[in-house]
Amino acid sequence: MDAEESSCTIMVDDKSLAVKKIVVDDSKLIYKALESKKAKLSVRIFRRFKQELYDFSHSLIRTYIRHLIMIYDYMKWGNKRTS
Repeated sequence: MDAEESSCTIMVDDKSLAVKKIVVDDSKLIYKALESKKAKLSVRIFRRFKQELYDFSHSLIRTYIRHLIMIYDYMKWGNKRTS
């Protein structure tokens, strides 16, 4: 596989953001393709977006883990356990 590309939309508050997902075996292909592109966002804005995306993904992971723990507890204890 050289590269696989797909489009999706991320919701940020009430706004939608169209993004492209690119999966490659070798990340050098992405850097090579971006060499000739002029940046549309300043580095400062890009860093903030990167941090926001990082924070968002971590909150999703924490929520997912919490749900898994709740499911595990229910499967293990059923209705016997009280909180």
